[in-house]
Amino acid sequence: MAGVFTIPTVVASGKAFPERALVLFIAAGVIIVSLVAAAAILPLMAAKSLPLLLGDPVRMKTTRSWQTERMTVMIAVGNYHS
Repeated sequence: MAGVFTIPTVVASGKAFPERALVLFIAAGVIIVSLVAAAAILPLMAAKSLPLLLGDPVRMKTTRSWQTERMTVMIAVGNYHS
């Protein structure tokens, strides 16, 4: 938008710059559409990627169970040093 505002209002001959209002309108439209699209699409993308970030709950439960069993055995054998 800042770039569009650098377009002069009049040319050297004193006439109005042709289609300056249209260029301003298109630039403003692009900005508004991109903001609305980002506000609508980013939460959907984040919701889809959340399970990937958190990991598979079944796998995590299995890993925790395995770690707990390993610690129990190590404590029982006496090889665990905290």
